[in-house]
Amino acid sequence: MSQAKRAVKKMSMPPAKLACLHCRASRTRCDGKLPCHNCEIRARDCSFVPSKRGGSRKRRVQRKSASESEASRSPSSHLLTPKSIEHFINPGAGLRRPETIGEQQSLCAKSETLSVTESIDDHCARIYNSEQAVLNAYYIFLHQYFPILPPPKTRPTLDCPIQWPLSAAEKMIPHQSISPLSLALSAVLALIPLSQETRCTAAACVSFRKALAQKFSQAALQRIDADSEYLDFISDRQIGSMAAVEQLSTSRDPLHPQTPVELESILALLLLSNYEHTERANSLKMTARASQALIIAKNMFLHRLGLENDTFSEAKRRAWWMAYFCAHLCSVVRQSACLNVDDDSHFTTPYPRLESNPEAWLIFLEALRIGVASVKFTASYNKHLSSHADMSRIFEQMKMLDKWVLQVSVRIESYVPVSSSMELDPAYESATAEVMRRLARIRLSRYLCF
Repeated sequence: MSQAKRAVKKMSMPPAKLACLHCRASRTRCDGKLPCHNCEIRARDCSFVPSKRGGSRKRRVQRKSASESEASRSPSSHLLTPKSIEHFINPGAGLRRPETIGEQQSLCAKSETLSVTESIDDHCARIYNSEQAVLNAYYIFLHQYFPILPPPKTRPTLDCPIQWPLSAAEKMIPHQSISPLSLALSAVLALIPLSQETRCTAAACVSFRKALAQKFSQAALQRIDADSEYLDFISDRQIGSMAAVEQLSTSRDPLHPQTPVELESILALLLLSNYEHTERANSLKMTARASQALIIAKNMFLHRLGLENDTFSEAKRRAWWMAYFCAHLCSVVRQSACLNVDDDSHFTTPYPRLESNPEAWLIFLEALRIGVASVKFTASYNKHLSSHADMSRIFEQMKMLDKWVLQVSVRIESYVPVSSSMELDPAYESATAEVMRRLARIRLSRYLCF
């Protein structure tokens, strides 16, 4: 065979710009397709990562962009790149800036405004026309993940939001509550699409749900300010907080029969702190709401409760430990010092009751304490590293932190359910305990990977 024919045969299948991982490992020619021919005939997963080798120096920038565009064909390739996850270790835990979210929504809304506005009356918002309907929706959608209220005596009934069209809801809200807790719950519930909503992911519908939730949030903050001023005015003239509550409760009934009116502002602030964190990505307002709730809880001495078991004891325990949880969560998210939380040895308030899973609250909070300890350890490590100080103390702290993580992990995995009466622990409270344990396991998994 002549040299010219050999050259033609050699170039009949030009080399691919990017080979898959299996072909690169076995030094086999890859056709660059997804999946490639070699992986397809061998029935194995085919994945690509950007290549950083080869090519001339003059065209290195162009080759890099070509590799990135080639790698984008594989949906899992970006997961293999460390740069795609490195932002999760920064303050904010990977949350996008609020203005970035708004810009993306406005861009999406431009392309769908015409098609959505034509049938906007066909879409409804999740709004409730009574306090009991709001409370019932809380136990259906939120209680398992954010247990700020005691469990009810009976199971929740069927969820019944009113059919309120978006065009009407833009002008007014049918049910204006005077309870800050009811308004805060309505803000979070407004973000949940209705089951019959056919275009719940449309940009216009999503934007409206966010705007409606913000209206409820602002209304809740106004009621919190009004209640706090009234409580301060009464507390200057009465001894003890219960006297203030008795006068405040004359203006409205409590939302939950086992939760006194004085706790509603605290619980509303905790909900709004979580709302600012998960929905609006505003860590500053998240911290402000949690800090205000923690201050009010301490002023009511909710952290110094005893073993009393009255009508409101369970609600007070949950109010305090959820305020404690949100304060520590702010520390983990912002990678900074914890919010004015004293040494845990100063707290005498027992953990809330979960009959079927007595250790759920302890493990749930212990995993978060490990997160705060890791933030402090990272700050200490960076300080010693920059100052070239002796690292022996840092290594001892690392060993203690590892031991702590392993101990809590063992307690999570060695869980044995405890049978309980239906009256004290309904089925959804068992689900709440299971969610708390799973969240603790997720938090600890990031430490066990290192």
